[in-house]
Amino acid sequence: MRSPQQAIFLEDSDHHLWLEYDLLPGAETRDVREAVRLALEVPRDSRVDSERRPRCVIAFGPVLWSRLATERVPQGLHLFEGIDGPEGHHAPPTPHNIWIWLHGDHHDENVAAALGVHRALRSVARLAAEEHGFRYRDSLDLTGFVDGTANAKGAERQVVALIPSRQRGGGGSHVLAQRWVHDLRRWEALSDAQQSKIMGRTKDGNEELKGRAMPKHAHVARTDIEVEGEAQPVYRRSVPFGGVREHGLYFVAFANSSKRFDALLESMFGVTDGVHDRLLDFSRATSGAYYFAPSQEDLDSALK
Repeated sequence: MRSPQQAIFLEDSDHHLWLEYDLLPGAETRDVREAVRLALEVPRDSRVDSERRPRCVIAFGPVLWSRLATERVPQGLHLFEGIDGPEGHHAPPTPHNIWIWLHGDHHDENVAAALGVHRALRSVARLAAEEHGFRYRDSLDLTGFVDGTANAKGAERQVVALIPSRQRGGGGSHVLAQRWVHDLRRWEALSDAQQSKIMGRTKDGNEELKGRAMPKHAHVARTDIEVEGEAQPVYRRSVPFGGVREHGLYFVAFANSSKRFDALLESMFGVTDGVHDRLLDFSRATSGAYYFAPSQEDLDSALK
């Protein structure tokens, strides 16, 4: 039985920070391994009180993971190539080599750890993207709706998120990371009833709309999907980001198969039937990448 990176499943952090890196041209594999090893030691700094230390998850782009661990590449791991819907909605691909997620209850410790991670990696990689997120009120999205209501609970989270142990890459997880920018000015011009129709849930009671009350274009309807009669759940760990000028949702999902991400995005963008998720009219993706978060054993082996 392989052990997943436990920070994937540690919930209720108030503060989040994500770093994405591209390898520098000519970076040697042995140097990359050493730099990543040093980077992962930073969040475990014994000089920081254990209750204040940030939790850390690391994931790798398909190209780098194939280079580090040829025999441990899971089936279906591939680059996100972007998606275009029939009505003009677009999700751009922004692939990178290393994705690091720091989260905890102390923003200062997240930043301190990020600085240390960067010092460890900057000799082999260039920082391509950085984002800071936060828990908003009672785990709301900035749209005012509860985020992740249908997420798996308890042990079911690992069933949804982790590749089975008997498969290559077992104990690891496919990762989808996307940055979505909201147009809150347009969104807030709608009534609560209109917003609820778009979301597929009531705003006040967080109750799912039923039967004919649920539009085909509702966010819930487009994301609660089946393929050949089988549900396609993912484990979401998304939180809001931003400030006054720009704000939205940093969407993070873990799954036991990358096909689930493909199916989710095709449904949202209307590739499957020409009906797009109406939330896309108020929120646009500005980044997107697939990564692989290996089990702790595979990670340790790859970095030797």
